[in-house]
Amino acid sequence: MVFGIAAPVLVGVAGIAVDYARYNTTVANLQGLADGAAVAAVRSMAVANMTESAAAASVDSYVKQKAEEIAWQKGIENISVTTRISSTGDAVEVTLSQEWAPMLAHVLTGDVKTPVVISSTAKMIGTGKACVIGLDQTSNNTIYMDDASQVVGDGCGVFSNSSHANSIVIDKDARLEASVICSAGGALVKKKGNVNPDVTEDCPALENPLADRAKPSVGSCTYNSHVVGGTGTTVLSPGVYCGGLTLKDEAAVSLNPGVYIIKDGPLMVQDHASVSGSGVGFYLTGSNANFTFTQESTVSLEAPQSGPLAGLLFFEDDANAASTHTISSSRAETLLGTIYLPKSTLQIDAEASVAGASAYTALVVNKLLVREGPVVTLNSDYDATNVPVPPGLIGGKVILTN
Repeated sequence: MVFGIAAPVLVGVAGIAVDYARYNTTVANLQGLADGAAVAAVRSMAVANMTESAAAASVDSYVKQKAEEIAWQKGIENISVTTRISSTGDAVEVTLSQEWAPMLAHVLTGDVKTPVVISSTAKMIGTGKACVIGLDQTSNNTIYMDDASQVVGDGCGVFSNSSHANSIVIDKDARLEASVICSAGGALVKKKGNVNPDVTEDCPALENPLADRAKPSVGSCTYNSHVVGGTGTTVLSPGVYCGGLTLKDEAAVSLNPGVYIIKDGPLMVQDHASVSGSGVGFYLTGSNANFTFTQESTVSLEAPQSGPLAGLLFFEDDANAASTHTISSSRAETLLGTIYLPKSTLQIDAEASVAGASAYTALVVNKLLVREGPVVTLNSDYDATNVPVPPGLIGGKVILTN
């Protein structure tokens, strides 16, 4: 008799436990659908200006397809979908709602339906172009600027992958301007008005867009500790420059197109020497394989349009020890291509404009240090040159914001 009295209660309690698990599954499924639909809609913005109706169609299609793939609730017919584009046009909010009914707990509660409402917002970070990526993931000062230095990302974004609280530091009178400034950690800006826009913190780190780039083959030495000095014009050709390459005095050096392998020594352009070349790329490998352009030197370089270093002006071997590469030249207006230094710091401390005459310049470096008084202009006019942009530098980052 006691069991007979207690049995309905026990069944009801068991039903509540089962229904609680079903409810959580429903919430998780709706959240997954909302997140995926919002991200898919925002990604479409990278290739077209999306209207409200186009976004809604994209979201409806995604929800229907995914709901059917997991054979959940027989598709979309009992899920209400609302889609809204932000006023700035860079984010999509998706709201999904569904009336959920318990299967077993109705023994105690009766025929009661509970609305489940889930929202998700995805946002496009950047304009689809990255001109600076600081790859270090843990250190402070991954991007550091001080003195009166300026960096302008013209139509492109500046990203630091470090999760440190001072991942990006803009000190003294330094100024940073870009389409977006994003830190995986935090930022320290001494003068608030010197950063435009404000730094977005806690961004997801960007993948290294060149991590899988094949290294060029390194053959036997063409030159050993080669030095070009004096006056007059000298023409150099691609090859393996063991012990490095030094240009000094008032030498004017013209580079034939191709790959210049700087092995176990530095590339130095110093004194009043000048170097120029179109279709040239430098592969830096071995001990002390870094580059330095001193203050009075002149540098005008354009990366190759094809071949193993297509789009790459400088390519540091990721097996190298950490080092510092320095641009101090007051005449380094043309640096067309991508500077890739995955293990090292790029220091720019010139007293004049740097890279401003280039159709595009991209910096993918472990750390970036800009000091003294340069104005570093990182253009992103990809249509103005035939030098290719490495994959991964085009295409904005999509993040979920709630």
